Amino acid sequence: MAVSKASLDSRLQVRYQTGVNDEGEPVYSTRNLGSVRADSSDESLWVAAAVITGLQQLPVAEVRRVDYAILTETP
Repeated sequence: MAVSKASLDSRLQVRYQTGVNDEGEPVYSTRNLGSVRADSSDESLWVAAAVITGLQQLPVAEVRRVDYAILTETP
């Protein structure tokens, strides 16, 4: 069985540490930047995240790229 993939778009997520809970564990908040072009390079998304996070006071925990695609079975 062969499967083909049609890329749709991507989303850039930046996860910030907003504090700690009563047990001392970190608490996070996630900001989503939707409708990122699927053909954007990882490096360009990293630069965009760096610019955005440079405007924030909260520490960045991680930067995520979420890709969306449609999978279909091909004969």
